[in-house]
Amino acid sequence: MPQGFLQSIAPCDDVGNIVATPADPKARSLRFAVGGSVADPPQDQLELKADVESALSAIQRIYPDHQNEIDFRRYFVRITGAAQVGLVGATCYPEVGKQALNGVISDLIDQEGSQVKNLHLKALAVRSVWLSVPLVLIYVTFRLLIKSNGWLHHHLISLFLNPEMISSFVIMTVGCLLGVTLSYAARTTILTLKDLTTPDVERLRPFSRLLVSAGWAVLFGYLVVLDVFVIQIGSFSTKTFATDPVVAFVLGVICGLSNLTLPGVVAKKAADTLSLK
Repeated sequence: MPQGFLQSIAPCDDVGNIVATPADPKARSLRFAVGGSVADPPQDQLELKADVESALSAIQRIYPDHQNEIDFRRYFVRITGAAQVGLVGATCYPEVGKQALNGVISDLIDQEGSQVKNLHLKALAVRSVWLSVPLVLIYVTFRLLIKSNGWLHHHLISLFLNPEMISSFVIMTVGCLLGVTLSYAARTTILTLKDLTTPDVERLRPFSRLLVSAGWAVLFGYLVVLDVFVIQIGSFSTKTFATDPVVAFVLGVICGLSNLTLPGVVAKKAADTLSLK
């Protein structure tokens, strides 16, 4: 059996003071003491130590205070045990420690994953509605301006602001907000430990995610108007984007659904157009 490269793993409080047992309410972290007898730690032990630290960091963030003491303590005791079995002693069992830690992580995801995803999805949906309501009002206003053909309509035209095109961009943004929400609901079906603490892969808060995605969608819409991008699927064609609200809305939903890949597509097209290396 391999020798553990750690001399000891001791539970400690938030300031690093060692406590007697991981079951002690003061124990919130681990102190790793490296032994001097192992010059080159095995890779599997290094990986296990990194996984232990990730799991420990996750439960510290998910259960930050003593209101969740029972849940935190249950996982903390099991993580400590897995680390000690796999990393400490004259003979250690990294595979056993890894399996034990995987069981802890699996239980943690089962318990907290649904709540984390639903809270993030709710935050996206609520903020999407907040942004969509004024946008819909703006859309209705501009559609009425198109029908009225009054002085304000002509004034906007004189400023090179086409009410019909503006209304298409506005309703496209509404579609994008819907698409972003649906995208998160559909894509994160298998959660990982990282998803529990960082639901958004780009570390953006829900409001920021919606605004950034809407910005990329508007830029994509401008490129569609300029015929840089042309999408033709059956009778659906982006060539009517500026005059057909349905096409604009659907295009916005598509942009929202592809919000993680859209920036790369637009950037690549811009680089190809400008011959950037």
